[in-house]
Amino acid sequence: MPVLTTAPAERFDLLADFRRLAGRTLRLVNKGANQPAGVPDPAGDVAYPAVPEFRVGEGCGEEDTFELPEVLSGSFRRLTHDIPHATV
Repeated sequence: MPVLTTAPAERFDLLADFRRLAGRTLRLVNKGANQPAGVPDPAGDVAYPAVPEFRVGEGCGEEDTFELPEVLSGSFRRLTHDIPHATV
């Protein structure tokens, strides 16, 4: 499972396409070093593991015409499989 690690006060802007998950509910959770994902780990500095919940609708009946722009910002770096990142 891919993992994005952030430093304190650091943020990510993330674009996610949930169309294939229509009708489902997804949770984004934090994971401490000592417990499974989504389980509180005060010793691992994760007292509150639950972050947001996404409820993916069934659709609005219209085709999605959104296209990702070529450039989002000057500091944008697209993560691909050839860029090393942490894994669990």
